[in-house]
Amino acid sequence: MAAFFQAAARRDVNSEFHIITRDDPKKVREAMGGNPAFQSRLQIYSMAPHEVHKAVQRQSVSAMFFTEGLSKLGSSPTRLGELLGCGIPVVANAGVGDVAQIIERNCVGVLARSSATEDMDEVLDALERLTADPHLPSRCRKTAEEVFSLEAGTRAYRELYASILPLQTSKTT
Repeated sequence: MAAFFQAAARRDVNSEFHIITRDDPKKVREAMGGNPAFQSRLQIYSMAPHEVHKAVQRQSVSAMFFTEGLSKLGSSPTRLGELLGCGIPVVANAGVGDVAQIIERNCVGVLARSSATEDMDEVLDALERLTADPHLPSRCRKTAEEVFSLEAGTRAYRELYASILPLQTSKTT
């Protein structure tokens, strides 16, 4: 996230960066690094879960970077669905559940391959092209509905159970 924010700060001197976290703001600020000009545009704070939507409404893009690992392969961050539901595109890394697949298949964000400067520049170029699309917010919302809605979840579980139950029946006979 630090590499992405710093690359974005170099490209747009008017951009602001907000990190909403329950972690120690001082430690997060130290981890973000950067020069004083970047640090002055970085705000780190916590919010009650029912208040987060107020911060999201001010965003034009949201970044979600996760530590890769076995425990993350089966997860899908709730925040992704919330952001997309608000029409906000996402910059993320692969390796966490189906995040990469959702972003790529639906063209609702950009994936960062690494934190290298040239990769971050490519992410920003791709993000600039993506956000120029006037249909992006509605595509984000549609993706949230299709992937994260109660109806989509119910349908997915119904299909899963239907595929398992015939197997169980055939094993008992």
